Amino acid sequence: MTESAPALNDPFAVLAGPLAATTRMQLEVVDSSPLSPGMQRLVLTAPELAGLQYQPGQDMMLMVAVDGDRPVRRRYTIRALDRERRLLTIDVVRHADGPGERWVAAARPGDKIEGIGPRGKIFLNPDADWHLFIGDDSALPAYLTMAGAVPAGARALVILEVPGPDAEQDAPAGAEVAWLHRTASRPVTRPCWSRRPGRWRCRRAADTPTWPARPRSCSGCGRRWPRAGWRRSRSLPRRTGAAGGRTRPTASPPRTGNRGLAARTPARA
Repeated sequence: MTESAPALNDPFAVLAGPLAATTRMQLEVVDSSPLSPGMQRLVLTAPELAGLQYQPGQDMMLMVAVDGDRPVRRRYTIRALDRERRLLTIDVVRHADGPGERWVAAARPGDKIEGIGPRGKIFLNPDADWHLFIGDDSALPAYLTMAGAVPAGARALVILEVPGPDAEQDAPAGAEVAWLHRTASRPVTRPCWSRRPGRWRCRRAADTPTWPARPRSCSGCGRRWPRAGWRRSRSLPRRTGAAGGRTRPTASPPRTGNRGLAARTPARA
């Protein structure tokens, strides 16, 4: 006597809310072949595909694995749909290990997988005169599909970053595609914030009557201190009293006198 499989704790057991208009179907793998060194093309079929209605840019949610009693799903953009032959094409980027990657690597013709779709809410604006798409190879299937569906007379410009020339694909009719290649020899750069700039060599704090009223300013000339990465301000100090106005800082007097104020305020280089 065989034991039945445990019931899944599926949050999408009932398709409601944003998924109310989607369809649950049992897809079968028809073909799986590498499209480029970093992308795999899969062709799936199901009877429900004959009447499936979707907009360019929408995706299909596939249950690629089961973790305990919880299904694991991944979403892949619909690259093409042939309703007459009931064929659904998706292009998957292969870049790391994970449930979706393992399923794509093991997919063979005849394998079955559950799909829910189409889903997504980012569509083309039919009233726009031109469209701009910028992304990397993970956005390639969606952007090329949407660029190919741009209305006649509108301009579509696509800028895609891919690993190399072998990852390029044919551009849709009427679309302009610019390819940016990631070379293996170029090191990976990370954001680097500029260090705090050095202080100016100015008068002592005790000899500048205006500096305590200006926080984050130079203790000598009163010029404001920039935060990390900000541009230095070249404003001159404003004198108080009868003179008023902006004047140039004078030379530093001898380091004597005003010892009381200097003791309360630490000197800054």
